[in-house]
Amino acid sequence: MRQIVVRRDKQTLCNNNRIKYLSFGVFCVVFLCLHACTPSVNKPLQEAERLIKTKPDSAFHILNDMQEDEARMNDVEKALFGYLYLRIRDGKGPKDSVDINRIDFSIDYYRKHTDKQRLAGCYLDKARIFKDKAA
Repeated sequence: MRQIVVRRDKQTLCNNNRIKYLSFGVFCVVFLCLHACTPSVNKPLQEAERLIKTKPDSAFHILNDMQEDEARMNDVEKALFGYLYLRIRDGKGPKDSVDINRIDFSIDYYRKHTDKQRLAGCYLDKARIFKDKAA
C-alpha cells in the first residue's frame, strides 16, 4: 500500500514539473510575440534625432534622403519624421513649402500616445509656421 502512495507522489511531481515547463514555454512565446509587435523607429531616424542639435546639416541630409521612404513608414516613424523634418526645416528654405499635414499627423499621434515633450515641440513649430506666414 505504501508503494502506491509513493507512485502517486512521484506522478504528481512529474505533472507539476510539466505544468511549470509548459507555463514557462507559454510565457516565452507570449513575450516574444509582444516584443516582435512593439513598434520601433528605424536607424536613420534615430540618427537624425541624435544629430539634430549638434550637427543639424547632417540630420537635414538624412531626413531629405528619407522623404521617399515616408509612404512605407509606420505611424511611430511618420510622427517622428514629421516632427524632426519640420524642426530641421526651421530656417532652411521657404516657409510656404512646409507640409502642414505632416505636423498635424505628428500632433495627432503624440496627443494619442501622450508624448508631451514632442507634442509641445510640434505645437511650437506649427505656431512658428503660422506666424511666419502671417508676417
